[in-house]
Amino acid sequence: MTVAVYSRPNPVENQQALTDLFGTLKKIKAQVLVYKPFAQTIEGVLRAFNFSSTFETASDLGQKTDYLVSIGGDGTLLDTLSLVRDSGIPVLGINLGRLGFLTGVGHREIKNAIKQLDKGSFSIDQRSLVQLHANKPLFGGFDVALNEFAIQKKDTSSMISIDVLLDGKLLNMKR
Repeated sequence: MTVAVYSRPNPVENQQALTDLFGTLKKIKAQVLVYKPFAQTIEGVLRAFNFSSTFETASDLGQKTDYLVSIGGDGTLLDTLSLVRDSGIPVLGINLGRLGFLTGVGHREIKNAIKQLDKGSFSIDQRSLVQLHANKPLFGGFDVALNEFAIQKKDTSSMISIDVLLDGKLLNMKR
């Protein structure tokens, strides 16, 4: 089993959560890929568990990744969309942040969650994406989001026009 681990490249204050995560991944003999900017902030933890493989982009994950573990909060989980995209890689969200609406596993449940992942004893919650079509490229070419887009008027001298479609049918318009 190959598991990718993503987190924002900020130091994680909960070192026990990282020890539980990487220790359990090692115990189940998982191949582990760690998001490179994050790996650079936790080099000591990775060295202790002898993990050194990293990834940086969605294409680095490819067909070889079975699961992606997002460790942080809901915002971190939303960041994983740019990596997972439409690959079908299931994401396990571990909550170390303040909010936990999307990240279903608390830091005390990490060991058990990884063991259940290894056994295949879990269910997948299918989520829908929203897509933005604009007359110029926005968001670095990644035009989907899990729950919302924020659209703000940048230049005060021009008018903005927004049409909102749901399944191809006009839901609302703002002129």
